[in-house]
Amino acid sequence: MSSQTDLVVRALRRLITKDPEKPIRIDVETLGAVARGVESRLLALARLSVAPFVELLRPLAPSAPAPLAPAGGLGAFAGRLARHRQVISLAGCGLVVAVAAVFALPPVSAAESPLVPDGSAEPGAFMPQPEVAFYQPDGMIYNTIQLGDGPAGSGGYQWYTVVGGDTVAKIASRFHISIETLYWANKNRLPNLDSISIGLRLLIPPVDGITMVVTAEDTLSSLAKKYKTSTQAIMIANSLPDENITPKQILVMPVDPPALPVVRKPSCVGNCSYTGGTLLVPVKGYYRISQYYSSSHPAIDFAAATGTPVVAAAGGKVIYAGWKTSGGGQGGGIVVWIDHNGKLYTTYNHLSAEFVNVGQTVAAGQRIGSVGETGMATGPHLHFEVWVCYPWTNGNTGCARNPLNYLP
Repeated sequence: MSSQTDLVVRALRRLITKDPEKPIRIDVETLGAVARGVESRLLALARLSVAPFVELLRPLAPSAPAPLAPAGGLGAFAGRLARHRQVISLAGCGLVVAVAAVFALPPVSAAESPLVPDGSAEPGAFMPQPEVAFYQPDGMIYNTIQLGDGPAGSGGYQWYTVVGGDTVAKIASRFHISIETLYWANKNRLPNLDSISIGLRLLIPPVDGITMVVTAEDTLSSLAKKYKTSTQAIMIANSLPDENITPKQILVMPVDPPALPVVRKPSCVGNCSYTGGTLLVPVKGYYRISQYYSSSHPAIDFAAATGTPVVAAAGGKVIYAGWKTSGGGQGGGIVVWIDHNGKLYTTYNHLSAEFVNVGQTVAAGQRIGSVGETGMATGPHLHFEVWVCYPWTNGNTGCARNPLNYLP
């Protein structure tokens, strides 16, 4: 027996009997078990085909009455050999060589597997196999709704910057909290619900409740007693790992927030009704007319910087204020419509914010909003309309008038 053959035999004896000197006999059952082990090891190593081993055995069994292709893997291949006992001795020898070669290779560890990211790499980095794609673990999927850095040490809080078309109600709904929760968390930034404006940064609590700032005297137990809740509820609402809190930390107390304050609208002061005559220019400060009145554009456009004050052209009653989502005038974004004693109507479109409410009486020159570019607008401007009937009656512009005929 050659030295190479002796090494193979000793390796097989160690594998099967744990004793390299003990004789072994390869029967069909043992051959099948070994074959299944070989198949598993091959798949773990590199998912190689077993075809090379079949080609190795084919010359040794030329009289085999059936093809030797291992359609079902090596385990099935061993079963097929059992039905061809005349070639078992020859095939077994070839398989013995293959088994010994496979088990002589070093074991494959998880760290060496080409299907596992390198644990020592930076988060999100992958092993250098360009043909294999990996997904980041769940912990690395960033929160796409995060719109800014939250206050230090305040779990779950985040900042949101107001954009065109936002209202307090819309923002609260977007983050699944109540208007009261949002308002009281921002009462220093938001004196009233109508004072929202583009660019304003609002603090967004993680859940409904009362936002408060921890003082040096506060403990989780004292806060739970003060707000009539439990320490566990506070920990869950704020994602706290333990009961330790620090001064200036912002927490939400998971209790019902107070009701919104009642805002009394001031009575109209000044020229609060329109009796005819010239209207005021509705844009305060610098502006230029960027588009004039025409049959396809029943208005004039005052180009001005976003945030430029917009005032009522005459005294009257607000009949629409907010985002125009239905009926005539859609595309105007945030709008304000004013009824001037049923004789004249003016509309103010593409505002960045409105400062009045439906039903409110306003005086000529009173600020009602700010220039913006909400809705179907290109660049910041005020789209100003004048009507001698209710705007967009029957969906047409038959009673729209050229605003320049009413301006000084």
